[in-house]
This record gives sequence, C-alpha cells and structure tokens, in this order.
Amino acid sequence: MFSINDAFEHTRVKVTVNQIIPPAAEAADDKRAHAEVDGFRINAIDSAIVRYMKQHKTCTHHELELAVMDSTLKFKPTTKFIKERIGWLMANDYMTRDEEDQKVYHYVA
Repeated sequence: MFSINDAFEHTRVKVTVNQIIPPAAEAADDKRAHAEVDGFRINAIDSAIVRYMKQHKTCTHHELELAVMDSTLKFKPTTKFIKERIGWLMANDYMTRDEEDQKVYHYVA
C-alpha cells in the first residue's frame, strides 16, 4: 500500500510514480497483441503464396515453401504454418493440386 509523506522534501520538484498494472490486465493485453500479430502473419503468408503462384502459375510444394520463407523477412514461418495456409487457400479455390502429382500446385485465376 502506498501513502504520501507530506514531510518529505527534495530539491527535485518532479517525482514520477509508475502505474501499477494488475497482472490480469497485462495478460489480456498480451493475448490481444498475439492475436493481432498472428493476423498480420496470416495475411503476409497468404499474400506471399498468392503473389508467387500468380507469377509462376504452377510449382511444387518445396519451391513454394522456399519462396514464402524467402519473401517473409520480418519473421520465419514454420513449414507447418505454411502448409496450413496452403490448405486454406486450396479450400477457398485460390489454388488446386495436380491430379497426377500431389506435390504440384496450380494457381486458379
């Protein structure tokens, strides 16, 4: 508990007191910040995949994975995360798998 000492005197006029933030408020802010960062990362990976597929129209999974890792400079996406985003893009008809070779993707214009 804090209390003010009226008898205290000092040559410095300004005294700063840091605001105490309850741990529950910090946790809520952290969750919101992580969700926001995840949203930005999802958009960055999706745009990198679509940008590469628009240029090349057809590519293998490995080529696409390397291109996405090279184009995202601010963070290093995992292969699992890239695979999830490729699955989401295929589910939403942005790209398809080749019928003969499952490792090849085709961009759907």
